[in-house]
Amino acid sequence: SLCKASYALLSLLDPQSSEIVKTLVRSYEHQMPTLDHRLHSLITGWVITNKQALRTENVLELMKYKNPPENIKHIGPVLALPLAIEGKTIGVLSLANRLGERSFSDDTYRVAQIVSSLAAQFIRRARLHETLFQDNVRLKTELQKQFGNRAIIGETSAIREVMNKVSIIASSTATVLLIGETGTGKTLLAKTIARLL
Repeated sequence: SLCKASYALLSLLDPQSSEIVKTLVRSYEHQMPTLDHRLHSLITGWVITNKQALRTENVLELMKYKNPPENIKHIGPVLALPLAIEGKTIGVLSLANRLGERSFSDDTYRVAQIVSSLAAQFIRRARLHETLFQDNVRLKTELQKQFGNRAIIGETSAIREVMNKVSIIASSTATVLLIGETGTGKTLLAKTIARLL
């Protein structure tokens, strides 16, 4: 692994409530038990509350985790960094190792900072893409409701005149040649005529 961690966790937060909405977990050793959700939530909560990275040799001690379950008693060093955009935390990148294993060096910390910054930018772009996609679907639905399956929309007298001619042409068996400058709507007219046939 790039940051020399036994575990890597990425938590994505709800933009309004800052609650964890999705967690991606990667264990680099097949025999490693899964991390406890409560411990992960504590780490994420600490980073969000303190608005800074968490770097510790023994996370269970730091979190004052009493009677931890067997599957996390082996966790020791942790490095957790906020994924921030414009000062707002949108997620947390957490790295963990076993007790007694390597702690996270300054070099590892710098690499993790770069990774967390890139991940934050990627998540921001993905959310923007999702928003734009949803807006596009919503607008297409509104246009469908208002204009039906018409490829050409508009209510001006020029559009009405063109649509009347399209109706006449579509009802005939004549071959039609559409001419005009690039971008004037020849393809839309052809599709409209074909749909009306």
